[in-house]
Amino acid sequence: FVFMLYALLLAGCLDNTQKLEAWQVEDWRTDLDYLKSELPQKHINLFHSLDEAQFNRRIDALKSALAGMNEDEIKIEMQKIVAAAGDEHTATNISAQEMYPLDLLWLKDGWYVINTSSEYSSVLYARLASINGHDVQEVEEAAAEVISHSNRSWLKAQAKYYLPLRGVLHGLGFIDEQSAVRFTFIDRNGSSIELSMHPMDGGKVFDTIIGKGKANEQEPIYMQNGEQDYWFKLLDEEKIIYFKYNTCREMDEKPIEDFLDELIRAAAENETYALVIDLRHNQGGDSSLLDPFIEAAARSRQNRDGKLYVLTGRRTYSSAVLNAVG
Repeated sequence: FVFMLYALLLAGCLDNTQKLEAWQVEDWRTDLDYLKSELPQKHINLFHSLDEAQFNRRIDALKSALAGMNEDEIKIEMQKIVAAAGDEHTATNISAQEMYPLDLLWLKDGWYVINTSSEYSSVLYARLASINGHDVQEVEEAAAEVISHSNRSWLKAQAKYYLPLRGVLHGLGFIDEQSAVRFTFIDRNGSSIELSMHPMDGGKVFDTIIGKGKANEQEPIYMQNGEQDYWFKLLDEEKIIYFKYNTCREMDEKPIEDFLDELIRAAAENETYALVIDLRHNQGGDSSLLDPFIEAAARSRQNRDGKLYVLTGRRTYSSAVLNAVG
């Protein structure tokens, strides 16, 4: 079950940092009335952990406060209400129109920059310490109320996208209407680096920075072919059949049935090889697409200790989780 509320998005024609005009307030009230009436009906069990009376009170309180808010604040408060359901599949659509050029990775001691634009290359592999004078842990804790999640792993997987979003930072009150923001980092020598960063078009950040790795650096195999929903490779030296399943979706240029036939045949012809199924970047789709392969793998010679491995990570989600336990 998925419920995505596509709220009234006026980015691009109006300034999201300004207070609303009367007609905009009425439009947002209409959206909130729709949320209040439709979400409980369409969700299979919205109030399994969310108090119904509190849900209604929070919507009514937001409707009353609209005239004194800007659109970023409204979107954030709306998503907080929805996120309180604790269901990753139920969320509003927060626009990534403006984004600071940071690809972040959470490790046990903090958030690290694993890619950025050339302009800010001095902070590559540094730890993010603060945003506009606010400790990054404070910002993350506030963002956690905005991110629909039911476990810590999914929270960390999504926070990497939310922390650099200008609309999120502004809606939470950590930055003002100015686009340039002070970011502070700690480099590998323990020195502090402070930069005034400007946001970029969110689409460009996703196209050129997030998940793209350092320029001219050889990509590890798990980061290769990210544009393909599925692919596999025989690693003869390691005696491994490596199957990367990025999305539970069929590619037009390579039907899943044809691809799985090739993969199953390769496994049968190389039965001494270990079979590695990598789901670390798979965030779901149609779980049934992989059923023929799961059945074949269960019957194969690789289905024993030391020969069959399934890799999952913090981004393994939805249908990919079903495949992992299948």
